[in-house]
Amino acid sequence: MSADAQPNPKQRANIAYPPEPPIGLPTREKAIVGALCVVCGDRACSHLYYGVAACHGCKCFFWRTVKSGLTYTCRFDGKCSISTAGRNACRYCRFNRCLKSGMKLEAVRMDKKSDKALKRKRNDADSDDFDENQENIETPAIKQQRMDHRLLISSLMLIDKTASDGNGKMSLGRDFVSLAMVIDEPDILDVDRTEMCFRACTPADEVACAESERRLLTWAIDWTRQVADMEDAISNTDKIALLRACCVPLTLLELGARSCATAAQMKTDCAALQILPLPNNTYLSTDKQLPKNCFLSLNAIRSLMQWTTRHLKQLQLSAKELVLLKALIVVNVDAPGLSKDAEPAVSALRDRVHSALYQHCADTYESAKAAGRLAKILLSLPQLYLLSAEVVEHQRMRHTFASPYQLNPLLVQLFGDIFEEGKADEAYLIHSASCSPSSTKTGQSQISALWLALHKTFAAIAAFLPLQQETIMCSRQKRLTLWLGLIALNNHGKSAALSLD
Repeated sequence: MSADAQPNPKQRANIAYPPEPPIGLPTREKAIVGALCVVCGDRACSHLYYGVAACHGCKCFFWRTVKSGLTYTCRFDGKCSISTAGRNACRYCRFNRCLKSGMKLEAVRMDKKSDKALKRKRNDADSDDFDENQENIETPAIKQQRMDHRLLISSLMLIDKTASDGNGKMSLGRDFVSLAMVIDEPDILDVDRTEMCFRACTPADEVACAESERRLLTWAIDWTRQVADMEDAISNTDKIALLRACCVPLTLLELGARSCATAAQMKTDCAALQILPLPNNTYLSTDKQLPKNCFLSLNAIRSLMQWTTRHLKQLQLSAKELVLLKALIVVNVDAPGLSKDAEPAVSALRDRVHSALYQHCADTYESAKAAGRLAKILLSLPQLYLLSAEVVEHQRMRHTFASPYQLNPLLVQLFGDIFEEGKADEAYLIHSASCSPSSTKTGQSQISALWLALHKTFAAIAAFLPLQQETIMCSRQKRLTLWLGLIALNNHGKSAALSLD
């Protein structure tokens, strides 16, 4: 305030005085009439502020500095002159002058609230009481459950990391490896445990596609085995049953999630580029011809890209949500072949994962949004299972027509081919009963008989006709395709006539 400015008359002692307080209330200490500010020399207010007589500007400056915890610096070594004409020139010297003049830091009420805040607090009293009750009812059981959730999520995060990282070991391959062997002796697959990198640098050829297939299968085996190891009641046979049920959807979820991560690094959309990253820095493209031994069909790749764009990209799953979703896919209590002894353990583990996922949503989002978030995450699974059924059918067709040296024995044991019902159980997927025409026992038995008869017929043709093996394979493929169409049109396996030219 300049020297010739007129002060506010309501703040000056010689103009007006505040009314006397009611009887019984403490009176506020007044300043001497006509007193000057001890900081800048301007006319002081009618009352003492922070223990001294101060003008309106200096007392507000002191309150604001202490309330906000501000610090200042001086360009002239703290030798600035503080007066009515230049008190705003140096805040450092002005604040030091306040302290030296006797203003008390402890007199500033840090917890003072405005009238609006007090009114809002009164209006929200019921809500505050409810929140306090919520905190008070957190019993030791609830605390133990929260600790279990944190431990479960930490374990799943560690599983995801160890399954994706390369272990740096090399092992000698074996002529034949069974599912029981890799579950019982995980070191057998060390040669395939390379570090998974999804940078999408070069298009995948047949060699890269085969490497990616083996790496993803090893990753799915490691995930299933380590999650199942959380319960002692789950035997190796039960782990194989869980693996059959979760291998494809678990792998597709990983490919979709890694596709989103790669798109974020490239600052573009992999779906827009029509590419699917693979774990060896290669990619599959829908604009180019796929390798002959590709483990995904062109339609499956497009469907996976569409599912990734509609669900994963919009959900923007956190790392914790992603590992919990993977665990939900693994602990499938409806997996065919799961023993009765293992069902309670798998069900209990699934409940733990469900509870941890809900608790994570509740802790991360508001209560009104937490339930919706959980529902959106779970609703992304049905379409993934339908896509998995399509991939399984593609695998079985590959196993039927490919040469033996081109097949992965573990995948053949998981899914089999179209002739082997024991290794190609279509009921292990959740939605397969409503999607597969061979879901009923009658349809399965009729189709099995037809496949067996057809298989014997082509074997006889190959044995007696002087044709090359490739010609026989091509002819068999055409006839099998025709048989598939006839069976679908004749009510799930009714016999149909086929003339062999």
